[in-house]
Amino acid sequence: MKRLSLRVWIGWVLILISLLLLMWGLYPFEQKRREMRISQQRLLILEWPSTIRFGDSDLIILTLELDPQGNLTPTAIIQGHQIQGEKIAIPNLYETHYIFAEGRLELSGLVIKPSAEIREALQPAQSVKFAWSVLPQQVGTYRGLVWLHLIFKPKQGGTEERRALSAQRIDIRAVNLLGLSGAAARWMGVIGTILGSWLSFDSITNLFGKLWEIRQKKDPSVESNP
Repeated sequence: MKRLSLRVWIGWVLILISLLLLMWGLYPFEQKRREMRISQQRLLILEWPSTIRFGDSDLIILTLELDPQGNLTPTAIIQGHQIQGEKIAIPNLYETHYIFAEGRLELSGLVIKPSAEIREALQPAQSVKFAWSVLPQQVGTYRGLVWLHLIFKPKQGGTEERRALSAQRIDIRAVNLLGLSGAAARWMGVIGTILGSWLSFDSITNLFGKLWEIRQKKDPSVESNP
């Protein structure tokens, strides 16, 4: 049996390490999802990443859904306790008020885009979605709140009214691999795989050649009929 040269050994080790880096850099972390159901109907959905690689960004998405009649029930969830109020008949208010949904993300230590506070006009029987891109500045655990308010502004003028629908706590963990960010791990994985393949090219071609020969021997279609 022919012994592998040092160059080939280095190539195979480099390939193995590079593939591990690529796996870590591309592995999809768990996405959290929380739903608030009222009368068996989904009205508010919060989605966020449980873990983000340092140097990578991800999305926090808050979706507000209305039932076919355009009704909403103000429900505040604060520190695990749910407080539900009376149903708000939105269609009756459209005639006299401008109605807005305002999402606010309170999460310090991360770069938040487009901004921490987003306001969208609310239309009858239409869903509203808020999306924030977050980028951690350093490794660690970040804790914050995702707020959702309804804002009622009288068309005839006057003071606007704010009603809290929810205040939901979220935790996001930013991680690295031996000090490497997600992008650095992916680039090192690609470069290392190419370099390792070049160093052990002859060994790789011989390996695939032997595997092809074994497959041909085991394939009944290549055997001669009696």
